Amino acid sequence: MRMLGNFYAIIAILMWGALALLAKEANEVPPFLLLSMCFSIAALIMPLLNFYQGKKRPKKSHFNWRAGLIGVVCLLGFHACYFIALNHAPVIEVSLIGYLWPMLLALLVAKKGKRLQSFVGGCVGLLAVSVVLGWENLRFGSQHFIGYVLASSCAVIWAFYSWYLSINQSNSNDMNWQCLGVAIGALVISIITESWAFELSWSVTLAIVLLGLGPVGGAFYLWDAGLKQGDKSLISSLSFSTPLLSAIFLSFFGYVVWSSSLFWSIALLIIAAVIINFKSDVQIEQVIK
Repeated sequence: MRMLGNFYAIIAILMWGALALLAKEANEVPPFLLLSMCFSIAALIMPLLNFYQGKKRPKKSHFNWRAGLIGVVCLLGFHACYFIALNHAPVIEVSLIGYLWPMLLALLVAKKGKRLQSFVGGCVGLLAVSVVLGWENLRFGSQHFIGYVLASSCAVIWAFYSWYLSINQSNSNDMNWQCLGVAIGALVISIITESWAFELSWSVTLAIVLLGLGPVGGAFYLWDAGLKQGDKSLISSLSFSTPLLSAIFLSFFGYVVWSSSLFWSIALLIIAAVIINFKSDVQIEQVIK
C-alpha cells in the first residue's frame, strides 16, 4: 500500500513538472478561465472512470463536506494567490518563495524528534530549487512586498492542504466534487476580472485537455491518494524536484538550454532526500539536547 501511494505521488510530481511546458501552449487563455476549464475536465475524470469500470455510486452518499470545502478553498486560494502574486513580483522570486511548501510539509509530517532533521533537509532542497530557478538572478526588493506575501501564502496554503489530505479520511473519489467547486469559483472570478479575447486553436485546446487530465486536474487525485497511502516524508522531499523536472522537460523541447546548474540541482535534491528520510536510532534533536 505504501509503495503504491509513493507511486501515485511521484506521478503527480511528474505531471506538475510538465505544467510549464503545457502552460506555454495555452498562455493566451486568461488564467482563471484556464483554471476553470482544466478543473471542469478534472471533475469528469472519476465519474468517467467509474462508468468505464461499471461501478455504481452508492445510494447513500458519504461525501465529507468539511473536507470538500477545505479542498475547494485551498485549491482556489492557492491558484488565486499565485496568479495575483505574479502581477506584483517577478516570477523567479514568486516561484522560489512558493516552493517553501515542501519544507513546511516536511516539518508538518515529521515525527517527533525529526523536525530539525526535516528542516535541514528542507533548506538543502530549497537551495536546489534556487539553483535550478537561477539564484544569481534573484533580486528581492521592498516594492514587491505584496507579491512576496501572496507567494508565501501559496506555500502555507499548499503545505496545509497537503498535510490535511494526509490525515483526513475523505474518499479520494470525492475529489471530483472539489474540482467542480474550483471550476465554478474560478469561472466566477474570470467573469468579473478577465477579458475573454483569445483564439481557441486546436493546439490550445489540446493543451487545455492535457492540463486538465494532468498537472491542473488529474494530478490532484493522485496527490490525494499518495499522501493518504504513501511515505509522507519521502513525498515531501521528492516534491522539491518539480522545478527541476520542469526545466528538464522544457530543455527536451528546446525552450531551455541544458546547463551544469541542473546537475548541481539534482545532486542537492538527492542530499535533501537523504537528510529528510535518514533513519537513525538517535535523533538529531536528542543529540543537541
